[in-house]
Amino acid sequence: MTEPTVPENKEERTNLVQAIQTPLRFFGLVVLVVEVIFGIVARSTEGPERLYLIIGMISLIFALVLIVAFMAFFRPEALQGNRYISETIAVSELREQLARIAEEKHEMAESAKQDISELREENRALKAELRFYRSLKAQLLGLFASGEKLHLDQIHRTLNNQMTEDISKNDILAALGELAEEGKIKAAGLSSYYVKVDT
Repeated sequence: MTEPTVPENKEERTNLVQAIQTPLRFFGLVVLVVEVIFGIVARSTEGPERLYLIIGMISLIFALVLIVAFMAFFRPEALQGNRYISETIAVSELREQLARIAEEKHEMAESAKQDISELREENRALKAELRFYRSLKAQLLGLFASGEKLHLDQIHRTLNNQMTEDISKNDILAALGELAEEGKIKAAGLSSYYVKVDT
């Protein structure tokens, strides 16, 4: 038998270590190293010791074959250096992910329901406000039917007497502004008087 050569520099050792990336390669390297050591020792001994070393070398090879066969049958991915993940672990992780997704979907659905509810309330409030302004504009046009000039205070008093709810001057001014934009009334001068526009 020839004696093993030791790598001469660090680069060769680094390449050797980098080549051992899987358990199968590691087992192979261990067997080769042990076989070389047994071979060197067997060469320098005689008699029954040499026989025991040769039997040990053969036994080591068979043991490695059995270990690799066992791993290839039960954990083939381990020979490639991949970590074994049992089906129960994978299923439990998948269940956890599905539970998180379901919880997020539920939270999003609840948030969407709340947003829809708020939008409906806002829509009802806007419709009520629109009805109020339409009614107020109709009342104002009824006041201007006589064609006389009306003052804001006079309009305010009359409307509050006619309508059940209290109407602010700001609401009246907003309705008067809309009627003026529509061309149905106009301001009479710089004062707070308004007059119907003749059509």
